[in-house]
Amino acid sequence: MNNRLTQKQENFCFNIAVKGMSQHDAYIHAGYSANQKSASIDRLACGLASNTKIISRIEERRNELEGPDILSRREYLVGLTRVFRTKITDFQSCGADGSSYIDIGPEHPYAGSVSEITSRTEYDKDGADAAVITKIKLHDPLQAGRDVAKVKGWLGQEIPISSQDNRVINIYIQGGEDAEARLKRLIAGEKPELTEGVDAPLNR
Repeated sequence: MNNRLTQKQENFCFNIAVKGMSQHDAYIHAGYSANQKSASIDRLACGLASNTKIISRIEERRNELEGPDILSRREYLVGLTRVFRTKITDFQSCGADGSSYIDIGPEHPYAGSVSEITSRTEYDKDGADAAVITKIKLHDPLQAGRDVAKVKGWLGQEIPISSQDNRVINIYIQGGEDAEARLKRLIAGEKPELTEGVDAPLNR
């Protein structure tokens, strides 16, 4: 398959399948001219992504990323969710004497949520009664939550993972008093009217 594609086409496939770029960005970073209007780049990138050879090559590159030793979409989401839900108290245990201590190790179910561990030993004024002070810092739970939301498309910007479709739809609303009303109708599902000067959708 490789010898059937030009280097730019191969780059385009790599940018989408491996780097997770949008078609627009994949087209530009593949080496195609960026000195065009954004709408023209979108149209050319969409046409390239519709080519049967390109579709097959993108799927090939994506399949190379699948396997038991590669992070899966589910595993990624489970890890992020665990970071989001982890609390400091998940690492606190109570000793037989009632004292509290940090319980953490590589087998701890929430070990992946820890970004930093520091410890120091303190003594009383006589140099006796050593006490180990351990501090842990967790990964940002809000960032983990935002990443989950992006992957699931809750924020309107879905992260391309595995076989996700990278096609981009651009909607152009010309100015005027009723521009906002027309946009609301489009969001509600009304089919837009095509006028002169507006790019018609490509035949798929």
